Amino acid sequence: MSMLLVFAGAGDEPRRGTIVSVERIASVTVDDVAARLREAGVPGRPMYGVTLYRVLYRTTDTDGALTVASGALAVPEGLTAPAPLLSYQHGTTIAKDRVASMRDFDLIGMGFGASGYITALPDYLGLGVSDGLHPYVHAASLSTAIVDMLRAVRQYSADEGVLLGDQLFLMGYSEGGYATMAAHRAIEAQYADEFEVTASAPMAGPYSLSDVMFGQMVDDRSYPTTVYLPLTLFAYDQVYDLFENPSEVLAPPYDTTLPALFDGALDWREINAHLPDVPRAMLSASFLENLAQDPAHPLLRALRENDVFDWKPRAPMKLFHCLEDEQVPFRNAEMAIEAFHRHGAVDVDVAALDFGGHEACAPPAIFLGKLWFDAFVDEEAVLLRQARATLEK
Repeated sequence: MSMLLVFAGAGDEPRRGTIVSVERIASVTVDDVAARLREAGVPGRPMYGVTLYRVLYRTTDTDGALTVASGALAVPEGLTAPAPLLSYQHGTTIAKDRVASMRDFDLIGMGFGASGYITALPDYLGLGVSDGLHPYVHAASLSTAIVDMLRAVRQYSADEGVLLGDQLFLMGYSEGGYATMAAHRAIEAQYADEFEVTASAPMAGPYSLSDVMFGQMVDDRSYPTTVYLPLTLFAYDQVYDLFENPSEVLAPPYDTTLPALFDGALDWREINAHLPDVPRAMLSASFLENLAQDPAHPLLRALRENDVFDWKPRAPMKLFHCLEDEQVPFRNAEMAIEAFHRHGAVDVDVAALDFGGHEACAPPAIFLGKLWFDAFVDEEAVLLRQARATLEK
């Protein structure tokens, strides 16, 4: 049975990061989590039972207007010391219900929660309860959705007596890796008076949209996930008003068949099955010619605006990326590290992994990222968890 807590009354002034409602989705014991993790092949022994909540909170849309977004919150049960906060950003999702807040058991949220991390899992705009198309790889709206989810988690923890500590970790894979880097940048540039990033682990993210990823989309070679191209076009048209009609950018029959597939009912694999092996085959000849001839083309400007690697991180950052990633090339991580070093960042590194392609690399990358985070957790909190685990044996 779920429990709904409504935080915002009619007289409250709406503002970013305030909670609209919190609903308990499920509670699981340590043994339940252990069994699920074993079934998924995840090593380690959980220390806590976990309660998963659906959080609705206020953020802004791509026009800056207040709206409501959703996310999940995994809270370890029986905390005896303040726990670190971890925000996990999920990878590419198009179906509105393929997010943590719409599941009764989220493996990543429950796994981190059982390890003692209070874990936020933002759905992003356009997913979960949020209306419209998700603004895919749009740095500004991803950052605000993540920051406002963190604000909501802090509010909930204060109101409900959850022992939330000061440490903040950011992690994500694929689009979530991109979102993690964007959020880290935004927090240090815009929200440093509210949050301090302890460490971040962007993983397999398309950080170089205007160079590496654009090259993949207009190349004449086959590509396994051509869905990224129309998803980006439709999302950026929603933000930047790139075209009046899909036929301006898409070749027949894709100009008429594709728009209906992005209504939030289908996920990316289902849509990808309808697409050609070569991304540029979906684009009209005139659009390709305009892109080739105009360096200031609105799409190219939008892609450059949403590159997220050309800055100087202050908090420690480690990029996890498989060398054989066929969807998001490793060059994205290389360009990011090169730019960070050029700007004088010193506590940045890249873990070049060898676990296969994009999807195969995700589980080991996430596990290794957690191990890296564990080393930052306050020594006192680590000792308390170890003592508690010993007593429960």
